[in-house]
Amino acid sequence: MKKMKDELLIHGDYNVIIVDWSLGAKSTYSISVANARLVGAQLASVIQKIVDSVGIPPWLFHIIGHSLGAHVAGYTGEKINGLGRISGLDPAGLYFENTDPKVRLDPSDAIFVDVIHTDCRPLPYLGLGTFQALGHYDFYPNLGHDMPGCLRNPVTDIKELGLREGVKETFGCNHIRSITYFMESINTKCPFTAYPCNEEADFLSGECKVCGAQKCARMGFHCEPSNGVTQTFYLTTAGSKPYCQYHYEINIKLSTQNSFSEMGIMFASAKGTSGVTKTFQNQESSTLFKTDQTLRLTLTHSSDIGEIQSVTLRWEREAGTLATLLWNLFWQIPQKIYIERVQVYTPETNKTVGLCAYDRSMDHDQTLLINSKC
Repeated sequence: MKKMKDELLIHGDYNVIIVDWSLGAKSTYSISVANARLVGAQLASVIQKIVDSVGIPPWLFHIIGHSLGAHVAGYTGEKINGLGRISGLDPAGLYFENTDPKVRLDPSDAIFVDVIHTDCRPLPYLGLGTFQALGHYDFYPNLGHDMPGCLRNPVTDIKELGLREGVKETFGCNHIRSITYFMESINTKCPFTAYPCNEEADFLSGECKVCGAQKCARMGFHCEPSNGVTQTFYLTTAGSKPYCQYHYEINIKLSTQNSFSEMGIMFASAKGTSGVTKTFQNQESSTLFKTDQTLRLTLTHSSDIGEIQSVTLRWEREAGTLATLLWNLFWQIPQKIYIERVQVYTPETNKTVGLCAYDRSMDHDQTLLINSKC
Protein backbone atom coordinates (compact mmCIF):
# COMPACT_ATOMS: atom_id res chain seq x y z
CA MET A 1 0.00 0.00 0.00
CA LYS A 2 2.95 2.36 0.54
CA LYS A 3 3.90 1.92 -3.12
CA MET A 4 0.34 2.81 -4.10
CA LYS A 5 0.52 5.88 -1.86
CA ASP A 6 3.65 6.97 -3.70
CA GLU A 7 1.97 6.52 -7.10
CA LEU A 8 -1.05 8.55 -5.95
CA LEU A 9 1.13 11.42 -4.72
CA ILE A 10 3.05 11.42 -8.00
CA HIS A 11 -0.28 11.82 -9.81
CA GLY A 12 -1.77 14.58 -7.67
CA ASP A 13 -1.88 16.50 -4.40
CA TYR A 14 -4.06 14.04 -2.49
CA ASN A 15 -4.54 13.39 1.19
CA VAL A 16 -3.76 9.66 1.48
CA ILE A 17 -4.61 7.68 4.63
CA ILE A 18 -3.19 4.15 4.93
CA VAL A 19 -5.25 1.86 7.17
CA ASP A 20 -3.04 -0.70 8.93
CA TRP A 21 -5.21 -3.41 10.45
CA SER A 22 -2.58 -6.13 10.24
CA LEU A 23 -3.06 -7.06 13.92
CA GLY A 24 -6.72 -7.76 13.24
CA ALA A 25 -5.88 -9.90 10.22
CA LYS A 26 -3.10 -12.00 11.77
CA SER A 27 -5.36 -14.55 13.45
CA THR A 28 -7.34 -17.31 11.72
CA TYR A 29 -9.20 -16.41 8.55
CA SER A 30 -12.63 -16.66 10.21
CA ILE A 31 -11.57 -14.24 12.96
CA SER A 32 -10.09 -11.89 10.36
CA VAL A 33 -13.41 -11.94 8.50
CA ALA A 34 -15.21 -10.98 11.72
CA ASN A 35 -12.69 -8.23 12.43
CA ALA A 36 -13.22 -6.76 8.97
CA ARG A 37 -16.66 -5.48 9.96
CA LEU A 38 -15.21 -3.82 13.09
CA VAL A 39 -12.43 -2.17 11.08
CA GLY A 40 -15.02 -0.91 8.61
CA ALA A 41 -17.00 0.71 11.42
CA GLN A 42 -13.84 2.31 12.85
CA LEU A 43 -12.85 3.69 9.46
CA ALA A 44 -16.36 5.08 8.98
CA SER A 45 -16.01 6.88 12.30
CA VAL A 46 -12.71 8.44 11.19
CA ILE A 47 -14.20 9.61 7.90
CA GLN A 48 -17.27 11.05 9.61
CA LYS A 49 -15.06 13.04 11.99
CA ILE A 50 -13.13 14.47 9.04
CA VAL A 51 -16.40 15.35 7.29
CA ASP A 52 -17.78 17.06 10.40
CA SER A 53 -14.62 18.91 11.46
CA VAL A 54 -13.12 19.93 8.12
CA GLY A 55 -16.22 20.10 5.95
CA ILE A 56 -14.98 17.77 3.22
CA PRO A 57 -18.05 16.18 1.58
CA PRO A 58 -18.26 12.35 1.63
CA TRP A 59 -18.40 12.15 -2.18
CA LEU A 60 -14.74 13.27 -2.34
CA PHE A 61 -13.54 10.15 -0.48
CA HIS A 62 -12.19 7.20 -2.45
CA ILE A 63 -11.45 3.95 -0.57
CA ILE A 64 -9.20 1.34 -2.20
CA GLY A 65 -9.21 -2.09 -0.58
CA HIS A 66 -7.65 -5.44 -1.47
CA SER A 67 -9.02 -8.90 -0.57
CA LEU A 68 -10.67 -8.60 2.87
CA GLY A 69 -9.90 -4.89 2.65
CA ALA A 70 -12.40 -4.59 -0.20
CA HIS A 71 -15.17 -5.77 2.14
CA VAL A 72 -13.84 -3.47 4.88
CA ALA A 73 -14.40 -0.64 2.38
CA GLY A 74 -17.94 -1.93 1.83
CA TYR A 75 -18.69 -1.94 5.56
CA THR A 76 -17.36 1.62 5.74
CA GLY A 77 -19.53 2.79 2.87
CA GLU A 78 -22.56 1.17 4.46
CA LYS A 79 -22.24 3.65 7.33
CA ILE A 80 -21.28 6.78 5.33
CA ASN A 81 -24.15 8.22 3.32
CA GLY A 82 -22.95 9.42 -0.09
CA LEU A 83 -19.42 7.99 0.02
CA GLY A 84 -17.81 8.81 -3.31
CA ARG A 85 -16.05 5.71 -4.57
CA ILE A 86 -14.83 2.26 -3.55
CA SER A 87 -12.31 0.30 -5.63
CA GLY A 88 -12.34 -3.38 -4.67
CA LEU A 89 -9.15 -5.18 -5.70
CA ASP A 90 -9.88 -8.90 -6.00
CA PRO A 91 -12.29 -9.02 -3.03
CA ALA A 92 -11.93 -12.12 -0.86
CA GLY A 93 -14.26 -14.95 -1.87
CA LEU A 94 -14.47 -17.34 1.09
CA TYR A 95 -17.49 -16.49 3.30
CA PHE A 96 -18.51 -13.69 0.87
CA GLU A 97 -19.29 -15.26 -2.52
CA ASN A 98 -23.05 -15.38 -3.20
CA THR A 99 -23.97 -14.01 0.21
CA ASP A 100 -26.43 -11.26 1.18
CA PRO A 101 -25.25 -7.80 0.04
CA LYS A 102 -25.10 -6.69 3.68
CA VAL A 103 -22.32 -9.22 4.27
CA ARG A 104 -20.06 -8.13 1.40
CA LEU A 105 -19.09 -5.29 -0.88
CA ASP A 106 -21.98 -4.27 -3.13
CA PRO A 107 -22.99 -1.31 -5.37
CA SER A 108 -24.98 0.41 -2.62
CA ASP A 109 -21.84 1.00 -0.52
CA ALA A 110 -20.74 4.06 -2.55
CA ILE A 111 -21.84 6.32 -5.37
CA PHE A 112 -19.48 4.33 -7.60
CA VAL A 113 -18.04 0.88 -6.90
CA ASP A 114 -15.52 -0.62 -9.31
CA VAL A 115 -14.02 -4.08 -8.83
CA ILE A 116 -11.04 -5.88 -10.40
CA HIS A 117 -11.18 -9.69 -10.34
CA THR A 118 -7.85 -11.52 -10.82
CA ASP A 119 -8.17 -14.76 -8.84
CA CYS A 120 -11.77 -15.86 -9.20
CA ARG A 121 -11.32 -19.62 -9.57
CA PRO A 122 -13.22 -21.69 -6.93
CA LEU A 123 -11.37 -22.23 -3.65
CA PRO A 124 -10.64 -25.95 -4.37
CA TYR A 125 -8.56 -24.65 -7.32
CA LEU A 126 -6.76 -22.23 -4.97
CA GLY A 127 -8.74 -19.19 -6.06
CA LEU A 128 -8.81 -16.50 -3.36
CA GLY A 129 -11.13 -13.96 -4.99
CA THR A 130 -14.75 -13.81 -6.17
CA PHE A 131 -16.24 -14.50 -9.57
CA GLN A 132 -19.51 -12.82 -8.56
CA ALA A 133 -19.94 -9.24 -9.77
CA LEU A 134 -19.90 -6.98 -6.71
CA GLY A 135 -19.85 -3.43 -8.06
CA HIS A 136 -21.25 -1.10 -10.67
CA TYR A 137 -18.32 -1.95 -12.94
CA ASP A 138 -16.64 -5.34 -12.59
CA PHE A 139 -13.43 -5.95 -14.55
CA TYR A 140 -12.14 -9.42 -15.44
CA PRO A 141 -8.63 -9.02 -16.89
CA ASN A 142 -7.50 -12.24 -18.58
CA LEU A 143 -10.94 -13.75 -17.76
CA GLY A 144 -10.39 -13.01 -14.05
CA HIS A 145 -8.04 -15.91 -13.38
CA ASP A 146 -4.65 -17.36 -14.37
CA MET A 147 -2.91 -14.03 -14.91
CA PRO A 148 -0.12 -14.06 -17.52
CA GLY A 149 3.22 -14.30 -15.75
CA CYS A 150 1.73 -16.09 -12.73
CA LEU A 151 1.70 -19.61 -14.16
CA ARG A 152 5.02 -20.70 -12.74
CA ASN A 153 6.30 -23.84 -11.09
CA PRO A 154 6.33 -23.61 -7.25
CA VAL A 155 9.72 -25.34 -7.14
CA THR A 156 11.14 -22.67 -9.46
CA ASP A 157 9.55 -19.86 -7.43
CA ILE A 158 10.98 -21.16 -4.13
CA LYS A 159 14.39 -21.77 -5.68
CA GLU A 160 14.61 -18.27 -7.15
CA LEU A 161 12.82 -16.26 -4.43
CA GLY A 162 13.29 -18.27 -1.25
CA LEU A 163 10.67 -20.20 0.73
CA ARG A 164 8.48 -17.36 1.97
CA GLU A 165 8.47 -15.23 -1.17
CA GLY A 166 8.34 -18.31 -3.39
CA VAL A 167 5.19 -19.63 -1.71
CA LYS A 168 3.69 -16.13 -1.86
CA GLU A 169 4.45 -15.89 -5.57
CA THR A 170 2.98 -19.31 -6.34
CA PHE A 171 -0.24 -19.07 -4.37
CA GLY A 172 -0.77 -15.32 -4.19
CA CYS A 173 0.41 -14.03 -7.56
CA ASN A 174 -3.05 -13.89 -9.18
CA HIS A 175 -4.61 -12.38 -6.07
CA ILE A 176 -1.95 -9.67 -5.77
CA ARG A 177 -1.95 -8.86 -9.47
CA SER A 178 -5.11 -6.73 -8.98
CA ILE A 179 -3.04 -4.34 -6.85
CA THR A 180 -0.28 -4.27 -9.47
CA TYR A 181 -2.72 -3.41 -12.27
CA PHE A 182 -4.37 -0.66 -10.24
CA MET A 183 -1.03 0.90 -9.26
CA GLU A 184 0.19 0.89 -12.84
CA SER A 185 -3.06 2.50 -14.01
CA ILE A 186 -2.51 5.61 -11.89
CA ASN A 187 0.31 7.19 -13.89
CA THR A 188 0.53 5.27 -17.15
CA LYS A 189 -0.65 6.83 -20.41
CA CYS A 190 -2.01 3.44 -21.46
CA PRO A 191 -5.74 3.38 -20.61
CA PHE A 192 -6.31 -0.32 -19.66
CA THR A 193 -9.23 -0.38 -22.12
CA ALA A 194 -11.84 -3.01 -21.24
CA TYR A 195 -14.72 -4.27 -23.39
CA PRO A 196 -18.31 -4.47 -22.13
CA CYS A 197 -19.15 -8.18 -22.14
CA ASN A 198 -21.69 -10.29 -20.30
CA GLU A 199 -19.72 -13.49 -19.94
CA GLU A 200 -16.40 -15.21 -20.54
CA ALA A 201 -17.60 -17.30 -23.50
CA ASP A 202 -18.68 -14.19 -25.44
CA PHE A 203 -15.28 -12.59 -24.92
CA LEU A 204 -13.44 -15.72 -26.03
CA SER A 205 -15.58 -16.01 -29.17
CA GLY A 206 -14.77 -12.42 -30.17
CA GLU A 207 -18.34 -11.14 -29.83
CA CYS A 208 -17.30 -8.38 -27.41
CA LYS A 209 -14.24 -6.99 -29.20
CA VAL A 210 -15.89 -3.63 -29.91
CA CYS A 211 -16.86 -0.74 -27.65
CA GLY A 212 -20.21 -0.05 -29.34
CA ALA A 213 -23.16 1.67 -27.72
CA GLN A 214 -22.33 0.37 -24.23
CA LYS A 215 -18.86 1.91 -24.53
CA CYS A 216 -15.56 0.60 -23.25
CA ALA A 217 -14.24 1.55 -19.82
CA ARG A 218 -10.84 2.19 -18.30
CA MET A 219 -9.87 -0.33 -15.65
CA GLY A 220 -8.15 1.10 -12.60
CA PHE A 221 -7.72 4.52 -11.06
CA HIS A 222 -9.09 6.49 -14.02
CA CYS A 223 -12.30 4.48 -14.35
CA GLU A 224 -15.15 6.96 -14.72
CA PRO A 225 -18.38 6.67 -12.69
CA SER A 226 -21.17 4.65 -14.24
CA ASN A 227 -24.16 6.83 -13.26
CA GLY A 228 -25.70 3.82 -11.53
CA VAL A 229 -25.33 1.46 -14.52
CA THR A 230 -23.91 -2.01 -13.80
CA GLN A 231 -21.72 -3.79 -16.35
CA THR A 232 -19.02 -6.43 -16.54
CA PHE A 233 -15.89 -5.81 -18.61
CA TYR A 234 -13.17 -8.04 -20.03
CA LEU A 235 -9.66 -7.26 -21.24
CA THR A 236 -6.22 -8.77 -21.67
CA THR A 237 -2.90 -7.71 -20.17
CA ALA A 238 0.76 -8.56 -20.66
CA GLY A 239 2.59 -11.00 -18.40
CA SER A 240 5.14 -8.44 -17.21
CA LYS A 241 5.50 -4.67 -16.89
CA PRO A 242 4.06 -2.70 -18.54
CA TYR A 243 0.91 -4.77 -18.05
CA CYS A 244 -1.38 -2.39 -19.91
CA GLN A 245 -1.60 -3.05 -23.65
CA TYR A 246 -3.01 -1.22 -26.66
CA HIS A 247 -5.34 -3.41 -28.72
CA TYR A 248 -5.74 -3.74 -32.49
CA GLU A 249 -8.66 -5.93 -33.53
CA ILE A 250 -8.03 -7.31 -37.03
CA ASN A 251 -10.85 -8.57 -39.27
CA ILE A 252 -9.55 -10.30 -42.41
CA LYS A 253 -12.21 -10.71 -45.12
CA LEU A 254 -11.42 -13.53 -47.52
CA SER A 255 -12.40 -13.21 -51.17
CA THR A 256 -15.90 -13.87 -52.48
CA GLN A 257 -14.65 -14.06 -56.09
CA ASN A 258 -12.34 -17.08 -55.88
CA SER A 259 -13.19 -20.58 -54.72
CA PHE A 260 -10.73 -22.11 -52.25
CA SER A 261 -10.58 -24.17 -49.07
CA GLU A 262 -7.40 -24.60 -47.05
CA MET A 263 -6.51 -25.55 -43.48
CA GLY A 264 -3.88 -23.44 -41.79
CA ILE A 265 -2.87 -20.73 -39.33
CA MET A 266 -2.91 -17.00 -40.08
CA PHE A 267 -0.23 -14.62 -38.79
CA ALA A 268 -0.57 -10.83 -38.74
CA SER A 269 1.20 -7.67 -37.64
CA ALA A 270 0.21 -4.01 -37.95
CA LYS A 271 2.29 -0.91 -38.64
CA GLY A 272 1.29 2.56 -37.51
CA THR A 273 2.77 6.04 -37.69
CA SER A 274 4.56 5.46 -34.36
CA GLY A 275 5.50 1.79 -34.31
CA VAL A 276 4.91 -1.83 -35.31
CA THR A 277 3.24 -4.64 -33.37
CA LYS A 278 4.69 -8.09 -32.92
CA THR A 279 3.34 -10.87 -35.14
CA PHE A 280 0.36 -12.75 -33.71
CA GLN A 281 -1.50 -15.83 -34.94
CA ASN A 282 -5.26 -16.32 -35.06
CA GLN A 283 -5.23 -19.45 -32.89
CA GLU A 284 -2.96 -22.25 -31.71
CA SER A 285 -4.33 -24.92 -34.04
CA SER A 286 -5.27 -24.87 -37.72
CA THR A 287 -8.56 -23.45 -38.89
CA LEU A 288 -10.42 -23.65 -42.19
CA PHE A 289 -9.86 -20.81 -44.66
CA LYS A 290 -12.60 -20.68 -47.28
CA THR A 291 -14.39 -18.37 -49.68
CA ASP A 292 -16.31 -15.43 -48.10
CA GLN A 293 -14.98 -16.06 -44.59
CA THR A 294 -13.90 -13.50 -41.98
CA LEU A 295 -10.92 -14.23 -39.72
CA ARG A 296 -10.39 -12.36 -36.45
CA LEU A 297 -7.14 -11.67 -34.62
CA THR A 298 -6.24 -9.46 -31.67
CA LEU A 299 -2.88 -7.69 -31.80
CA THR A 300 -1.49 -5.96 -28.71
CA HIS A 301 1.40 -3.59 -28.10
CA SER A 302 2.82 -1.91 -25.00
CA SER A 303 2.54 1.55 -26.57
CA ASP A 304 0.30 3.33 -29.04
CA ILE A 305 1.58 2.65 -32.58
CA GLY A 306 -0.41 5.60 -33.94
CA GLU A 307 -2.65 5.70 -36.99
CA ILE A 308 -2.68 2.37 -38.82
CA GLN A 309 -0.74 2.43 -42.10
CA SER A 310 -0.53 -1.22 -43.11
CA VAL A 311 -1.07 -4.84 -42.11
CA THR A 312 1.25 -7.71 -42.99
CA LEU A 313 -0.23 -11.21 -43.31
CA ARG A 314 1.28 -14.67 -43.67
CA TRP A 315 -0.35 -18.08 -43.51
CA GLU A 316 0.97 -21.58 -42.97
CA ARG A 317 -0.88 -24.50 -44.50
CA GLU A 318 -1.62 -27.67 -42.57
CA ALA A 319 -0.35 -30.71 -44.46
CA GLY A 320 -3.48 -32.73 -43.75
CA THR A 321 -3.62 -36.45 -44.51
CA LEU A 322 -0.87 -38.27 -46.43
CA ALA A 323 -3.29 -38.92 -49.29
CA THR A 324 -4.07 -35.20 -49.57
CA LEU A 325 -0.40 -34.29 -49.45
CA LEU A 326 0.51 -36.77 -52.21
CA TRP A 327 -2.44 -35.60 -54.34
CA ASN A 328 -1.32 -31.97 -54.05
CA LEU A 329 2.29 -32.85 -54.84
CA PHE A 330 1.40 -35.04 -57.82
CA TRP A 331 -1.01 -32.59 -59.41
CA GLN A 332 0.91 -29.54 -58.15
CA ILE A 333 -2.25 -27.95 -56.81
CA PRO A 334 -1.56 -24.32 -55.75
CA GLN A 335 -1.88 -23.74 -52.03
CA LYS A 336 -3.53 -20.34 -52.18
CA ILE A 337 -6.03 -18.25 -50.33
CA TYR A 338 -7.38 -14.87 -51.47
CA ILE A 339 -7.69 -11.69 -49.39
CA GLU A 340 -10.35 -9.11 -50.16
CA ARG A 341 -9.74 -6.54 -47.41
CA VAL A 342 -8.66 -6.00 -43.79
CA GLN A 343 -10.24 -3.84 -41.11
CA VAL A 344 -8.32 -2.69 -38.03
CA TYR A 345 -10.35 -1.48 -35.04
CA THR A 346 -8.58 0.33 -32.18
CA PRO A 347 -10.78 0.44 -29.03
CA GLU A 348 -8.52 2.99 -27.33
CA THR A 349 -9.49 5.54 -30.00
CA ASN A 350 -12.73 3.83 -31.14
CA LYS A 351 -11.54 4.18 -34.76
CA THR A 352 -11.58 1.70 -37.65
CA VAL A 353 -9.22 1.73 -40.63
CA GLY A 354 -9.99 -0.22 -43.81
CA LEU A 355 -7.24 -1.62 -46.03
CA CYS A 356 -8.03 -3.26 -49.37
CA ALA A 357 -6.13 -6.18 -50.93
CA TYR A 358 -8.46 -6.43 -53.94
CA ASP A 359 -8.65 -10.26 -53.91
CA ARG A 360 -4.89 -10.71 -54.05
CA SER A 361 -3.69 -14.28 -53.66
CA MET A 362 -1.42 -15.57 -50.91
CA ASP A 363 0.66 -18.68 -51.37
CA HIS A 364 1.54 -20.87 -48.42
CA ASP A 365 4.20 -19.14 -46.24
CA GLN A 366 4.09 -16.02 -48.43
CA THR A 367 4.07 -12.54 -46.84
CA LEU A 368 1.44 -10.09 -48.07
CA LEU A 369 1.66 -6.37 -47.29
CA ILE A 370 -1.71 -4.56 -47.40
CA ASN A 371 -1.44 -0.77 -47.31
CA SER A 372 -4.14 0.60 -49.65
CA LYS A 373 -6.74 2.43 -47.58
CA CYS A 374 -10.32 2.05 -48.68
